[in-house]
Amino acid sequence: MPGNMLRPMKPVTHRAAWVMADPWTLIPNGYVTADVGRILAVGCWGQGRAAADTDSGHIIDHGPGLLMPCLVNAHSHMELCALGGKTVSNRGFIAWVESVIALKADIADTDLIKAAREGYGRSLTEGVRVLGDISTSGITESVFHELPVLGVLFREYLGSASEDPLCRRIGPAKTISLAGHAPHTTAPDLLVRLKNITRRQGLPFAIHLAESAAEMEFIAVGAGPWADLLRAREIDFSTWRFLRQSPVAYADTLGLLDDATLAVHLVYADKNDIGLLADRHVKVCLCPQSNMSLHGRLPDLPAMLNAGIKPCLGTDSPASNPDASIWAEMAFLVKSFPGIASSEVLAMATCNGAAALGLGDLLGRLKPGFMADLIYLPIHATTPQTIMESLVHDRPDPDLISHI
Repeated sequence: MPGNMLRPMKPVTHRAAWVMADPWTLIPNGYVTADVGRILAVGCWGQGRAAADTDSGHIIDHGPGLLMPCLVNAHSHMELCALGGKTVSNRGFIAWVESVIALKADIADTDLIKAAREGYGRSLTEGVRVLGDISTSGITESVFHELPVLGVLFREYLGSASEDPLCRRIGPAKTISLAGHAPHTTAPDLLVRLKNITRRQGLPFAIHLAESAAEMEFIAVGAGPWADLLRAREIDFSTWRFLRQSPVAYADTLGLLDDATLAVHLVYADKNDIGLLADRHVKVCLCPQSNMSLHGRLPDLPAMLNAGIKPCLGTDSPASNPDASIWAEMAFLVKSFPGIASSEVLAMATCNGAAALGLGDLLGRLKPGFMADLIYLPIHATTPQTIMESLVHDRPDPDLISHI
């Protein structure tokens, strides 16, 4: 065996004109040194540079662009990729739900899995390696295992499922956890059981919350179009308690709200709801393009930021948002809320998303001790401000994104 085969691998230092350690820290002439998949050092080249091997092959100069953390999509439904562009989207939320149910029933599992695999692949090519993906049927679990994605696959439950829900850690940054679909679709005793299982194992729990007007009415009085849909599908909700509360307040009475819960959408959350979410330190995920498509309105992001909430971003289902790109979500968000700083929007797509998935000490930043999951973008910019503006406004060509 050649002698060099016996030597341990040496650290690799990646250089670029700019390094974004986090959305508030842009380093000119920067570098990131990594070894065995972990970051050893981040800084300005020539200023306290870590002792990296300077032999050929151990320092890689990527060029005049930007090194940054991989993006995070904290809420997706890859198992619905096959439904993209096929659902009813112009006759209201209930009609859309009915079309999703009917279409999914008519598509073979093999086709759903194939489309999900392609969806994960598109995500990776866009520099989005970390996901909080929802799976109701469980058919995408094998794809989640196989592909080099990180994050959480949430097994989602509706109705009054009697099976024993299971969750587990696959690796330091890859987990199977649990989600209750929503308070208007999942029995309260099941929501409590799912939350308690994740709580005991120290894993995140996800739930759609305050997404639609139909949900608001159903949780308040147990009637309306959603109640009619449940009856039509022979789902018995006669034992569910309705206390004339908002969905957020209702979730709180069930003990679902804490710092390990990821509440998704919150389109109809008012200031009282937002205050409650902040008090309980709940993680929040917004899916603005899907919300506008299905409901014609957006969550109150300024109020959330003012309350100290650190939202993250998701693409939601390709059945409601065929574009399904975190880059597109950022661009849509800054257009919809021009007063929000670019750094806040980038945080939603990086460090906030990682924290929401329970991975805030491993991913979402370039920092010593964190996982060395980063991308290079050939952005030609001369100031931190122009870099930030380019990142949130201009969707890069996936062919130009380098994965490191």
